[in-house]
Amino acid sequence: MRRLRRIWAVCLTALAFAVCMPLQNAPAAFVSLTGDPVALSNLPNGQLIAGDKLFSMFALDGIAFGGSIPQSLSTFLVQGGQDSMTGEYGLRFLMSMNAGSGATTNANLTFKVSVIPDPMLPPSQQMVIGGAGVGMVMSGASATGNGIVNIAETIFANSSPNSPILGSLSVSKQQNSPLGDLEQTTALTTPSSSVFVRKAISVTGGASGSAHLGEFFQFYNQVIIPEVSSVLMGGIFLSTVGVLMLFGKLSRKHDLRKNVVLGCSLLAALFLFR
Repeated sequence: MRRLRRIWAVCLTALAFAVCMPLQNAPAAFVSLTGDPVALSNLPNGQLIAGDKLFSMFALDGIAFGGSIPQSLSTFLVQGGQDSMTGEYGLRFLMSMNAGSGATTNANLTFKVSVIPDPMLPPSQQMVIGGAGVGMVMSGASATGNGIVNIAETIFANSSPNSPILGSLSVSKQQNSPLGDLEQTTALTTPSSSVFVRKAISVTGGASGSAHLGEFFQFYNQVIIPEVSSVLMGGIFLSTVGVLMLFGKLSRKHDLRKNVVLGCSLLAALFLFR
């Protein structure tokens, strides 16, 4: 019986930590929700809706040297969709940025992401961008020699120059670079109903090489604000129960079966409302 109690205690503690850990992005499986890709310059009212996300305020400034072609709103295509594995809504960007030896093409892309409120839910149950935060996958990049492709992103609370920074991430591609460099996820410091995104995209061929960028994806994790406190409280409670049982502080007279049923019920409730 003592051995069973210790095994159950270890399981409770491990599951509690698992519940408290943020959800991670699974590999992207993009499903279009907005039809064929559209040039940023041709978006109706400059906006795009995918699920409960409104993407707006698109702006792009491009510069190029050494024979590369500068980018603009008309050369960047966008498509709204959803990751079928995680349920997260996001964007697929398509472009043709190329640089040979001694050439560079850069683009600064900015846009706003807002959660569309659900009129059927009270304010306390509305979704916000948070949890695992923002994920970016650069799937259409290549480089040879000392060429390099890099996308650096900063997420702000609003479009003001002095806006608080909520997060940042960077993906890159070089010859023989590891696959892990092509994907990154960052948690936001503060969950928010809207964020402002600024991307610095650079494609350079270096002294003797070449680089190309044709596609990348962006996903936004969504959570309910009260969920954070409830999950943490539940995780702390389960951790405490596990530790107490592990050190034999709970009375031996307690029915182990009742503890198992109680623990399973709590875990089911936590995952249901997660």
